[in-house]
Amino acid sequence: MFHGSTARKSRILQDKTYQNCRLKDNTPVKEARKIVTEHISKKLECIDDQRELIKSLSDEEEKIINTASGGKDDAEQVSVDSNSLHNEQKAKRTKYVHTHQSWDMPHSVTNASQLTKRASLAKPFNLKHSHILKLNDDCMIEVFKYCASPVILFEIANVCRHWKALVAVPEIWRTVSYSSYDYSWLSSPSARQYMKEFTYVRRIDIRNHHDRPKVSPSRTPATMAYFKNLKEVYIRNAYLDEIVKLVRWVPRIEVLWCENILAHCNRNEMLFFTQRLRQLRKLGLFFSRECEFTRCMSLLSSKNSVLPDTLEVLSVSNLFDSESKAIEDLTIAREEHTMTEIINRWHILEESLVAKYRMFSSLKNLRSLTLGRCHSYTARVWRECLVPCGKQLEFLSLTGWYGIQGIGRVDIWQDTRPTTVGYQDIVEDVEHAIADFLQSIACLRKLELTDFFCGQGVKEGIQRLSHLRYSILLATGFDMSPSTVEDMYKFVIPKAIIQFDPIK
Repeated sequence: MFHGSTARKSRILQDKTYQNCRLKDNTPVKEARKIVTEHISKKLECIDDQRELIKSLSDEEEKIINTASGGKDDAEQVSVDSNSLHNEQKAKRTKYVHTHQSWDMPHSVTNASQLTKRASLAKPFNLKHSHILKLNDDCMIEVFKYCASPVILFEIANVCRHWKALVAVPEIWRTVSYSSYDYSWLSSPSARQYMKEFTYVRRIDIRNHHDRPKVSPSRTPATMAYFKNLKEVYIRNAYLDEIVKLVRWVPRIEVLWCENILAHCNRNEMLFFTQRLRQLRKLGLFFSRECEFTRCMSLLSSKNSVLPDTLEVLSVSNLFDSESKAIEDLTIAREEHTMTEIINRWHILEESLVAKYRMFSSLKNLRSLTLGRCHSYTARVWRECLVPCGKQLEFLSLTGWYGIQGIGRVDIWQDTRPTTVGYQDIVEDVEHAIADFLQSIACLRKLELTDFFCGQGVKEGIQRLSHLRYSILLATGFDMSPSTVEDMYKFVIPKAIIQFDPIK
């Protein structure tokens, strides 16, 4: 009876231990059986030792009780012997606990590093026990969306057939992100097997590294030609000439957003390359340093507009006009030439600026406009180039106008400017033109001014928008926060945000 119960418990214990060892540590079959057999034999030896100890203690206790005699002295002797027996049993049990192994897995089994090494040599990792496989397909697709690099997606597809089927879902390929390091792989023959997946791509994020920002010109066309249905391109840390070569292969894109554009640009193609993008809705050009905006655009025919008329968002930063330097030279040469000659030169420079910015006048669908430098804009530039594109504007951001003290910088004409009526008309007309431009923006919702002089132009322009109620959300550079435009009048504002709401 006792032997059968022990054997049955031994088999149950062996089965449970073997299962835990196989599931937890992934030990090979033969190795696991050997380890578990040794472990069970040690446990059985411990059980036999414990039973023999309990039996011997019980025999000693019974012997003392049987040999005890009556009387007070004998009773005291029996009590002393019972106490000593209890202490002896306690000491033996304590010794047993400290001298015998625990009933947990032996040290040879619990050593994870050894088991990992044995398992890696004998049998590969069993993917069935991975927690990621407990996710349903919808969750797996959401996880794979964050692996936007095509190279990573290709590696995932090689794990198993199920993952390969999930990676082929078009939703995962809507947005793809890669850097210049991935061009070599994408142009290799192994990438051609995923040509179908490339057609799912709608957006590409290119993040070039600072230590290797330049994309290989020979590989760019080979990779961009794969994305036949591409609509949005976001680029960071790239040279302008590489951007020009890239967009030639995707003429149907609707968004081109380039941040931190590096130098060594081809000035003749500053904005000319956008002429091919006839479906462009959003254009952002943010140069990492000042880049000259030359007069090459004035040679273009008016029929071939540089910027497509489909543009709704236009943001340009860190482009400066070479004419601003020529305006400063007029001040230096004021003593060598008559005022008439200076005024004539002024009109020549203004004509050059108007010819260069005339392309803005065709942008009838603009809803957002950001201009990084306005200090060289003359009255004709504001009226002839910017007023026509402001009918549907909702957001306007202007930077770098320092007021009627001088076009270019505050100190150009300060203290030394001529007192002729002709000059006064020129500089004051610029403020009136700014007011006309702001008045033309009937749908304005937000106005941002950075390093901008709040002169008569800004004040009158906002006041003319009588159908709108404005509130100043932010105005830096003041001791007290201004509540009206009059509070900012005749100040160069470091940063101001003004919100407009229709009056009901």
